[in-house]
Amino acid sequence: MNYKREKRKDGRFGMTEKVKLTSEQATAIEYLRDTKFHDEGIISSHARTPMGWEANYTEPLNGLPLLTLVDALRIGYEVEEEYKVGDWIVRLDGKRFANDEIAVQIDSVGEFHLTCEGSLAVKRDKVRHATPEEIKAEKERRVWAKIGREPGEFRDGDAYVHNSFTFRVHGAEDAIALKGSYETGDIEGFYPAEYFISFGGGEE
Repeated sequence: MNYKREKRKDGRFGMTEKVKLTSEQATAIEYLRDTKFHDEGIISSHARTPMGWEANYTEPLNGLPLLTLVDALRIGYEVEEEYKVGDWIVRLDGKRFANDEIAVQIDSVGEFHLTCEGSLAVKRDKVRHATPEEIKAEKERRVWAKIGREPGEFRDGDAYVHNSFTFRVHGAEDAIALKGSYETGDIEGFYPAEYFISFGGGEE
């Protein structure tokens, strides 16, 4: 993990960003604090025996670098997100992935990187878990992409379902207005005009 250190007024260098800890390490610290351990006591104990935490709740602190523990106690810490295969993730910077994905699924989990969608490798500290709304948006984006359209791109001749009734899109203005209804969740589904099969109305 890369730490950003800046020179303080006393001439020493110190952390300016919170330390990333596992959920187990964070639980161990809070357990010690709740059992009347002062931060100075935690640091002192760890300095003497860094592998001496034996209680079930404190074992995750064994082997944690002393300076990391000091910075976590004095500056603060954030719980490192835990990932598993099948999780959906998004980029922290809000940008999309290489193939315009809003979110991607994890194929394998490494110590520093996550492999997604077959070959895409991303750094763990550059992503977060996707929200249910983001996952839904990505799944719908992929459905629209299969027919060569952007989400909500209705066209003249499409048929859509609203309140279990089917309606037709008539003209560009109707298609544009329908996009608003789609974005508010009022459209249950639609039939693209290019996939409509005409039987000629039974003409001879």
